[in-house]
Amino acid sequence: MSAIEYVKSDAFAHLKVSPDIWFYMSHQVDQHAHEAHTHNYLELAFILGGSARHITVQGESLCCPGQLVVVPEGAWHAYANCQRLELVNLLFSPRLLGHELAWLEEDAVMRRLLGIELNRHVKELFKIDLLKSDMERLRASLAALESAYRAGANKPSMVAKILNVLEAVRPSFVHNAPAPMASNGMHPTVMRGMDLLGAADRGRMDIVESSRVLKFESELFSSLIPSGPSLLSLKNFHQVFLVPASGLLFALDAIFTGGFA
Repeated sequence: MSAIEYVKSDAFAHLKVSPDIWFYMSHQVDQHAHEAHTHNYLELAFILGGSARHITVQGESLCCPGQLVVVPEGAWHAYANCQRLELVNLLFSPRLLGHELAWLEEDAVMRRLLGIELNRHVKELFKIDLLKSDMERLRASLAALESAYRAGANKPSMVAKILNVLEAVRPSFVHNAPAPMASNGMHPTVMRGMDLLGAADRGRMDIVESSRVLKFESELFSSLIPSGPSLLSLKNFHQVFLVPASGLLFALDAIFTGGFA
């Protein structure tokens, strides 16, 4: 398997990073339109040049130089009408976030930026405008990280350079980050389901047990799951059912409340 592959379905493509990849970085100088896709890694996308329309469940917005897009695992987005779009993408594996960077959960800014808040099963995709005063330091930090990445630097060196990039973003994040998504902004049924799953054992459970946790009729619940093994991984369940379901509900809420201008 290559480092990254695209698995296409009827609705979305899925950007799948090989599980043995600890950290992935790419620098696109002229990114073309990119179809709607989800990720299995957290992505930080730095817009360094050009422009594009950025499409998410919240609607469309303009991407322009000096912006950072935070795309959590499981979220979908797309780029359209790209005009010489220059992107630097950083993809963080769960292993990197859970080990080398796990201590950042004690830092409120980094905890939200990297989506490592505890008991948050649906994380938000958001964009921030970077302060002009931060851009010189950020560009230098990204260049140093890219150089180390291409040279195959060891993990301690890579972690140090990743932290330099994150610290370069900190003032902009503190100044311009949107308010956190409120729990009541989520569809109540989805929120309740997430809370129940979060309180349940994070191991493996069968469909009957999953039905009990979510208070669904097991026959109805079974009909929503493709035929296959009787054991259902909670992680896989989150990927194939709850994340798309919550995304659909957010989209419907936006339509009904006029969120898509």
